[in-house]
Amino acid sequence: MKFVRFLIPLFLLLIASGAPAEYQFFNISETPALDSDECQVASSPNGVVVVAWDESDGIVWTRSVVHGALRPPVAHGPGRQPTVCWNPDGFTLAWGADDVVLIKSGNGESWSDMEFFLNPGGGDVIYPHLTGIPLDLPFSEVYLSWEEQGAGVWFARRLGGLWGLQEFVCPIDDYEWVQPQALPVPGIEEPFPRVYHLDGWDMDIHYWEQMGALWVGPFSVQPGMGYFGTDYECAAGPLTHHVFGMGPQPTCPCNVVHYSYQLSGGDWSVPEDLTVELDFYNWPQTPSLVVDLEGTVHAFWYQEYADEWMNPTGEVSYYKAKPIYGVWEDRSWLLEDQVGVCNDIMLDGDMNPVFVYATGDYPQREVWLGLDMTGTEAPASAAPLALSAQPNPFNPKTTIRYTLPEAGAATLAIYDVSGRRVATLADDFHAAGEHSLNWDGSDADGRALGSGLYLALVESAGRTQSEKLVLMK
Repeated sequence: MKFVRFLIPLFLLLIASGAPAEYQFFNISETPALDSDECQVASSPNGVVVVAWDESDGIVWTRSVVHGALRPPVAHGPGRQPTVCWNPDGFTLAWGADDVVLIKSGNGESWSDMEFFLNPGGGDVIYPHLTGIPLDLPFSEVYLSWEEQGAGVWFARRLGGLWGLQEFVCPIDDYEWVQPQALPVPGIEEPFPRVYHLDGWDMDIHYWEQMGALWVGPFSVQPGMGYFGTDYECAAGPLTHHVFGMGPQPTCPCNVVHYSYQLSGGDWSVPEDLTVELDFYNWPQTPSLVVDLEGTVHAFWYQEYADEWMNPTGEVSYYKAKPIYGVWEDRSWLLEDQVGVCNDIMLDGDMNPVFVYATGDYPQREVWLGLDMTGTEAPASAAPLALSAQPNPFNPKTTIRYTLPEAGAATLAIYDVSGRRVATLADDFHAAGEHSLNWDGSDADGRALGSGLYLALVESAGRTQSEKLVLMK
């Protein structure tokens, strides 16, 4: 799914060596709200990392780390399955909302106004996918592909900051989720796009190439072999394309995960089975792939294990790397026993892997980020909530002030000494900063409450702050 520069800029060759990687892992969603299978990461050479995900309330979010500093999360609006990439023009974010692909651009902290593509057939947008193409040419491009559910695969490109028209690549069967992914074909001065997608009937990955105004295909990665059939990722390296994916979905957790790359003559290498055998059943999931400037392939995935009676016995995340003319090296020690599904991997400016994954059980998951923090401080979490009331004690009114360190949903409620909520004063999306409102000592129905002790409680992004209130009449 990822693409790294074909031509190596000088500043990336001057990478300091000798210091061991120091990985730290951070919960960036802060609330157990992820209920999809999508969290994506993108990284720029100058030290900015952006993670995108959607939450159970149907809102798409991003959060960035800038030179080791964790920025507040940004809510982008309703939608599903966000995808994010970087190229020299900055970061691009896209996601689906019913029959529309929504798009924003930005630097990871501030984002542009919305752009969009509309499915003419009215089908839902699923599996949008972005690829940034930072070529050392007078221009740079972004490829966008997506599926119109049950209808076909679409493609669009942004060149010089402007999006072209959307193009219909191929029809698909109405039962399939084909997960299209667009990549540039490497090794030529001006690359042309290739769009991959799954074909459940053939149990294979197909691809189409743009020739002039036409899309030509389908071509097949491993025709008739049944190596690929469900989840997969593809990546463009300096010389060729690579695929990493699972076989057809079985009736039990006994999948395998394979890696293959395209040979110079157009055929594909014999798939390598990377499944780690630890028990009777071994179930790899959510494979992710990226290729670095030297052609080293980086693979990141999750596995569940079960005994012969289908009782779960464990779960592990794996990270392996294969140099261009070498063998696979198990580097899972970098993960420090971190485990999560919905994996994604990218490389930072020093070509160190950046990991993103989701922990917990569906639908209550959290998004975590793993970064090499060698020589930097850990991203600081947002400051705690602030809450106060004046006057206090009060009669008949008090002004309650609360400060949110970041934008997001927030609730301010009043409770009596038995723990019963008697009034909800605010329950909606808030901007970051200070907010205030007046409370006149009445309950949710507007009836006056009696003298006594009450508790004001503000809650936002999984954090709470309380303040005792004394009503005296």
